[in-house]
Amino acid sequence: MGSYFTASPKKEERRGGVNKLVYLLDYQYTPKGLSWKALKEIDRLRASSLSEAATILDLEIYLALADIREMWDCEIDEPGRGYGSRRRYWEYYDDEELEEDSDDEADVELLELIDDSTIIKHWRDAAGKPAGLPEWSVYGREICWTKATDEFSPFESEYEGFMGNWGNTMERWYHRAAIILWRREDRYAALLEIAPETMIRELLRMAEKKKTLQQAREITRHLLPDWSSSNHSRTVSSSFSPILRFALRLDEPDLTRELLYPLSSAILCPKNVPAMVRLQTAYGSPLIDVMQRWLAPPAYERRKIPIDKLAQIIKRWVTHTPAKAELSSLPAQTKLIPGGCKEDELTHWLMARQLGVLRQKHHDQAQSGSPVNHLNNASTRIAEITELLSAAFLSSDDGIFHETIDHLISDEKDYLIFDLIEISRFIKQQSYKREVTEAQSSRLLDFVRGKVTRALDSPPRKAGDWSITEAVS
Repeated sequence: MGSYFTASPKKEERRGGVNKLVYLLDYQYTPKGLSWKALKEIDRLRASSLSEAATILDLEIYLALADIREMWDCEIDEPGRGYGSRRRYWEYYDDEELEEDSDDEADVELLELIDDSTIIKHWRDAAGKPAGLPEWSVYGREICWTKATDEFSPFESEYEGFMGNWGNTMERWYHRAAIILWRREDRYAALLEIAPETMIRELLRMAEKKKTLQQAREITRHLLPDWSSSNHSRTVSSSFSPILRFALRLDEPDLTRELLYPLSSAILCPKNVPAMVRLQTAYGSPLIDVMQRWLAPPAYERRKIPIDKLAQIIKRWVTHTPAKAELSSLPAQTKLIPGGCKEDELTHWLMARQLGVLRQKHHDQAQSGSPVNHLNNASTRIAEITELLSAAFLSSDDGIFHETIDHLISDEKDYLIFDLIEISRFIKQQSYKREVTEAQSSRLLDFVRGKVTRALDSPPRKAGDWSITEAVS
């Protein structure tokens, strides 16, 4: 057993960074009946032997329930079970002991295993207490057993009759007990695959103590290859806040960037802003490089997506950003924004990116959509522009404000007259720099009046001329 845990997983079979062993016991159990003390006969003896081996080899050991699903190609010998027939054979939902012997499938001949899956759940640690670990889909090479699953009677099964392209299959479900082991020194690598949120929270607690901070850094460096190449780093949405706090505690800019790079754009939301502001204060402008990674579209998706809730993000950013006097001592964080205001570089970058994304999105919609669709999309289009303007007002970024107005006027065919009127009305209602907002609102309205006047001054159509030269804009 010792050689199994020290051997490197084969490259083609590698999914996690370490070897884990899942041994399926010989009896089926329900969640309520699963405990070390309640194991039956040979299961108890094998669990005792594995516990002794775990102590000798310094392994972590868990007892859990293995929910196993198998799909078999089959034949059924029953009159009337023809095309498209379907029957559930039996179910057992009681929390008492599961039946082990049943002849309810006596009329079914299993031919070949087509597919199977094993999910580990209801974890208990060596002391028998709930381990707090989530469901885990275990990889086939890590599973072993003495008694094969198809020797059991399933607690539930379902037959699918022939349906033309598929069918004559039997799905079976089992509740087997399982013992899971891995090396204690590989705990965090195992958690990265099984419970990345738990891993982050444990490392955060370690990093919060001076005497274990360096250990947390070393573990993080060791995990980075698997962290960067796995999808787990992009799916731990409920742990984004702990990840940001952990990144701040690491107090190493390069290590922090490598930890943050693989995260998804879902991290960019109002509730995470306070932690991100602290990161920016500590590490400076390189946080923009991290955000560029978060917001980059996947390889299969060319179009960039607008940032959701941008105005709320900017509002919280402004609220949690240190006062101007404090910012003056942090030159790396600030720059002169077009318009003369000394503003946060990162918020300006976010809004400039949003303007670029909306410019392209609205242009594509105007070019590819029908006039009816263009009209139907008006409310969304207006909301996206007004949210960007709100963000510019909240951050006092005159540069983005003026660039947005210039865009609306210069790319006039991308917007309906009614779009521009509504946006102008929105600007006029803002309290931000009244003389500026009123001037820009009037500028938009004057532009609209000019378009309407030119349309009214154009010569009338000739009788019988029903041609359309361009979409109404």
